[in-house]
Amino acid sequence: MSVKSLLRLNKCFSPVSHPFNTESEGGKTYGEWEFARGAAAVACYEKRFSAEEMFFGKDVLDVGCGEGGKTLYFLSLGAKSVTGIDAVSDYREKAAALAERLGFSGGYSFVTGDAASLPFDDCSFDVVTMNDFFEHAADPSKALSEAMRVLRAGGRLYINFPPYYHPYGAHLSDAISIPWVHMFYGEKTLIGAYEALTAPLPDRERRLSLKISQSADGEKHISYINKMTLKKAKKIIVDSGVRPIYRRFIPLRKWLYPASKLPLLREMFVKMAVYIFEKEENASNEKVSDKKEPALSVGGGDIHRADGNRHGL
Repeated sequence: MSVKSLLRLNKCFSPVSHPFNTESEGGKTYGEWEFARGAAAVACYEKRFSAEEMFFGKDVLDVGCGEGGKTLYFLSLGAKSVTGIDAVSDYREKAAALAERLGFSGGYSFVTGDAASLPFDDCSFDVVTMNDFFEHAADPSKALSEAMRVLRAGGRLYINFPPYYHPYGAHLSDAISIPWVHMFYGEKTLIGAYEALTAPLPDRERRLSLKISQSADGEKHISYINKMTLKKAKKIIVDSGVRPIYRRFIPLRKWLYPASKLPLLREMFVKMAVYIFEKEENASNEKVSDKKEPALSVGGGDIHRADGNRHGL
């Protein structure tokens, strides 16, 4: 289907609330929006750990921190220190400016760097978070390995991400309002429509540079996401040799919970995939070997084994 048909169809849908648009209209900045969303990020894990258990008195690394809003929210929960890292270079300055606006006097730092090669020593942090980041990582397997490397013994890694076949999993909803649009249109069409819809926006170049890349042969592709599905994430985790102590799939709506459990529909009706990993006391910084029976975890109302199989059912 063509760009023109997508643009016509897009007019039938109300704009989706998005921080990029809010900021361009003079509202909250992206970083301020992230800070306001901090509680929602923490709530993903509260069935297993409270906010105090997660952060109080801990040295925290926030991987893929963006403009540092959630990073600073973790500091507000009593973290001993927080460090945010992101590959986008101008986020560092924006994060520091946000910290000043919010009145944080210290205990934080922001670093420009790569999640696949973290510039930190082994065993540097009590907590590593990847909130809405795993679907963006250029090398998610290496990012997972690096996160476990920098954790101290007994430390925990918290990951949450929206799967690719989420209604807005293409991450283009700041301009394209059609849910599941990436299931009906090809990538070239999506890019063409996104370029057309962002043409009148004052921050168009920033959006395009963030989301779309061009290869040496001139071919454009969406580089903002890695198309992380639940199936792909499961394989990465299994291959890593590190087993989660908790897993939860949060449905789009409570009444869609049954659909979110069906194998053929799960990818479309899960709003957020949630994983918690804990570094063993005797773990090396290579692949963690786990010969133990997986721990049990509660997610979305059902009891699961941490390897993803339902227990006793």
